[in-house]
Amino acid sequence: QDGMRDVYKLVTKSNTCSLAVTGKATGKEGVDVAAEARVLRSDIQKARNNLLIGSSCLNGELFELAANGDDARLKEAMAFYDYVEVQPLGNYSTMIAMNSLPSVDRLKTVIRRLISTAKEMGIPVIADSDAHYCRPEQKIFRDVYIMSQGVGGATHPLYIRDENLRRKTKNQDQHIRLTGEMLQEFAWLNDEKLIEEIVLDNPEKLFDLIEDGIHPVPDGTFAPHIENSGDKLRAICHKTAKRMYEFEGKVPDIVIDRLDMELDNIIRNGFDVHYYIAHLLVIKSNLDGYVVGSRGSVGSSFTATMSGITEVNPLIPHYLCPH
Repeated sequence: QDGMRDVYKLVTKSNTCSLAVTGKATGKEGVDVAAEARVLRSDIQKARNNLLIGSSCLNGELFELAANGDDARLKEAMAFYDYVEVQPLGNYSTMIAMNSLPSVDRLKTVIRRLISTAKEMGIPVIADSDAHYCRPEQKIFRDVYIMSQGVGGATHPLYIRDENLRRKTKNQDQHIRLTGEMLQEFAWLNDEKLIEEIVLDNPEKLFDLIEDGIHPVPDGTFAPHIENSGDKLRAICHKTAKRMYEFEGKVPDIVIDRLDMELDNIIRNGFDVHYYIAHLLVIKSNLDGYVVGSRGSVGSSFTATMSGITEVNPLIPHYLCPH
């Protein structure tokens, strides 16, 4: 669970402190900035106690070094990882189509080199699907994503620029492969013991290193906290009700009863801070010259009306006399 927290911290930092701006493009509203979230290796090192680091897919440094680097550089890079990943041959099809690799035989040589180097260094090799979606029929969504242009004109790493080649090249299958499929995908290794090791044994050993009962999001609700937000919300709403509805020193019971019923439930269930934040946001927007006319679910909330969040009034139809 500490590792999950560290991952969230790394993701946050990658989208803020180490966000890498890759380009700019002028759009209708001004300038669009193309940027990528980057996790620094130094930050990963600081969190190593709670994390397991894998070597990634064909875009990772190890695959590149196994294909084009010398042994010393490959071993130096591999020492950083807790486990080395290899994927089914079909996952590398785009590289072969674009001649980044000349043939399937060369691809097999590269994968064998990854496996043998990792075994020499005592680092477990794990065969995985590199799944980007769950089921084969969902592949069409990934195809659309690969073809889509990103902010600033960025293209997906798997996008083939040559139109003729792109039209006749099928994107790799990246669904979650089950055990039988994975065993079949690596049958080309012709080593039953090795296949079972990377498909079955090593993944189980990896899972044994992971704490049971990890929750990506903790149970319960975690509302933001503002001191005395409930009292502040109640005071704002009653002040508005008095300004709008008071006649001869009295606010009609239909107004007070509805307002107190809502406020009591909102505050008791801890939602007052959300209403109060929305109230502050609307005030800020109005001061900046923006008209806020909220609709949607707040249309049924008299508290939202009295706190200035919405113009919609859910009371039965009535007239208001300014005098």
